[in-house]
Order: sequence, then structure tokens, then C-alpha cells
Amino acid sequence: MASGDPHGTELGALNAIAASVSSESTSLSVLDDWDESDRAKVNPIVGQAGVAANAGTSSASTIRTVEATDSLLNTTATNIETFTNTIWIGNGKKSTSITDDGDLRTVDTDAEAIALDPTANTTGAANVGYTRNFMLRWIIKLIQGWRTQAIPAGEAHLGSIGGNTFSLAVTQTTNASAYEAGDAVGGKITITNAMRVSGGTGVLQSIDLIDKGNQKAAMELLIFNADPTAATITDDAAFVYSTDISKQIARIPIVAADYVTLNSIATVSLGGLGRIVKASGSANLFAAIVTTGTPTYISTTDIIITFGILQD
Repeated sequence: MASGDPHGTELGALNAIAASVSSESTSLSVLDDWDESDRAKVNPIVGQAGVAANAGTSSASTIRTVEATDSLLNTTATNIETFTNTIWIGNGKKSTSITDDGDLRTVDTDAEAIALDPTANTTGAANVGYTRNFMLRWIIKLIQGWRTQAIPAGEAHLGSIGGNTFSLAVTQTTNASAYEAGDAVGGKITITNAMRVSGGTGVLQSIDLIDKGNQKAAMELLIFNADPTAATITDDAAFVYSTDISKQIARIPIVAADYVTLNSIATVSLGGLGRIVKASGSANLFAAIVTTGTPTYISTTDIIITFGILQD
């Protein structure tokens, strides 16, 4: 080709274009063949061609997901927890049990969530780490368990505000003979469950007495914290403390001026006594009525006494 020939210059340019198009055609043919068997290969993981597909054991080609934070939330939990029966933990182990197996890597039942502590893992490693999602799930299970648990009988009760009131009326068995000063009027009185619990405390707040014989005799009401088994408390017989004086915790005097007679029946109503009482060995209190007068009652049911107690 002669020097300076314009056709030669054009031909050279065309040859250069043809070579470039051939190279690009090869690259474009790869794109044209892309499908599930021949996908575009990228390198999101340094040193690895492509990434692992589907689920399974992690490898060098498994993409990691990390949580960006300035503070380390968990020193051992490096896997993402799923809300299924499988709970992944930091060392790569997992628990797939769906029974109450004592392994808190999976909270299987309310009972397991309530009974066990996530730091006391009975079947896993001693230093297992837990993700935040797991701990939230454990707390939710714990709350659900509390919500369904019945409060058993006993002192573990909620919402007790103020005292409980207690009232007991007792009819003393008397006789129609004349009593002497110092005699017991009727036998020993057992105030059953006067306190809310064994050894409990309360306030003897009121005493009401009915005297159907209208004798208006002066009396002493004696209160004991335990059964005065050594004392002599026999109707129409002299009252004797013996060794039970230490059991007496209150004395309530009833004088003649305390009586009011209506329809030929005498009554006494003593309120605001405020006597603090405490049972010993049971929830019961005990009492005795000792007359300081000389009444003669008409029937065996002339004396009725009612105790009013505020229980703690």
C-alpha cells in the first residue's frame, strides 16, 4: 500500500475496531449465558469465589452478619438466633430438643423457664453465651409462667391491706345456784382461730356480754395466749391460776355500772379496748370469766359473751 494512501489509513482503523469488537463479543457472550448453572461470580468475601448457598455448616464462604455498635453486647454470641425450636449459641452448638430437658439453650416449657436460671446450664457448656434475643425469649417465657401460676395457700399473698375482723359468740354453761366471789362463771373458753395464723397477733377491740338473769354481777375477763391447762376453771368453783399466770395477756374488768337493763335482760358493751394480744403455739386464744360478786343465775344459758378482735 502506497505511502499517503487515504484508503490504507481507513483500513487500519477498521481492523482495530474489528479486534475490539471481537474481544467485547467474548465478554458479552458470558453475560448471555448467565443462568442458575452459570451465574455472575463476584467476590464479596476476600479470597473466596462466590458464597455458600442454602443452610448448613458454616464455612469460609459463609457470609457473616455483624451488629455494628460501639459497645460489645455479648462476648461469645456470634451467631444470629432464630425464633424456632433451635437456639444457636456462641460456640456454634445448638439445641433442637422441644421437651423440658433442663437445657436453657432452648426454653421448651414454662416450667423450665421458671425453674432454671440461664446461667445454670445443666447440659451445655459451663460458659455458654446467650444472644439478646434468647434472653428476651427467656424473660417472656418466665412472665408467661408467672401469669399462669396459682398462688398457693399460705402467707405468700398479695394485696393484703388493713386488718381482718374476727367475732366469736360463746354461751357459757352456768347453774342456778348462788356463786361466790372468786368463782368461775362457766368453764374455760377456747377462742378458736382468734389470730389469723399460728402465733399471730391482733387487737382485742370489743367485748359484749348478755346476762339473761339480769344479775349485773361484777366480773373479771381473763385472756390467755395458750391453753391454761394447769389452771382450775370450773363453773361455780374457785378459780385458781396454778402455774398458768404467765399465760395471761389481758384482763378486762366488768363492773356493775357497765350494765344496761332492757326488757329485764342486762347487757354490757365495751368497745375501743385496744388490747394487743398474741397467740402462742396456735392461732387460738383462751379465756375465763371470774365473778367478784354473788350472782344467782336463772338458767344454764344465762351468760353469752362475744369477742371482737382485729387480726394482723
